[in-house]
Amino acid sequence: MIYNLSYDKDIERFKSKVSKLLNIGYEVVELTEKKQRSLSQNNYLYLILGWFSLEYGCTIEEVKIDFFKRTVNRELFEVPNPKREGTTRLRSTADLTKEEMSRAIDRFRNWSS
Repeated sequence: MIYNLSYDKDIERFKSKVSKLLNIGYEVVELTEKKQRSLSQNNYLYLILGWFSLEYGCTIEEVKIDFFKRTVNRELFEVPNPKREGTTRLRSTADLTKEEMSRAIDRFRNWSS
C-alpha cells in the first residue's frame, strides 16, 4: 500500500499499519521511499522526446537513451553497475527527484534547440 504522508488521514493509516505489524510480531518488514516526479513533468518530457524523434528520424526510446540520458545528462543517469565492476548502467527516469527531472528536461530542451 502506498501512503501519501502529506495527508493527515494517510499518516494515521500508516501509523496504524506499522503498529499492527509490530503487534503481530513480524521479524522482517520492508519500507521503501517513493520519489515522485510530477505528471506534467513526465508529459512534457515525452512531448519533447517525441518531437525530437520526429525531427531526427529515430524512435523515442533511442532518443531517450542515446541523447537524453547518455549525451546530455550523463552525470545524472550513469551510475556504477554493482553486478559488474568497472562498468556503468543507466538509471531510470522514475528514480529522479522533481529537481533532477527539471534539470534534465531543461538541459535537453536547451541542447536540442
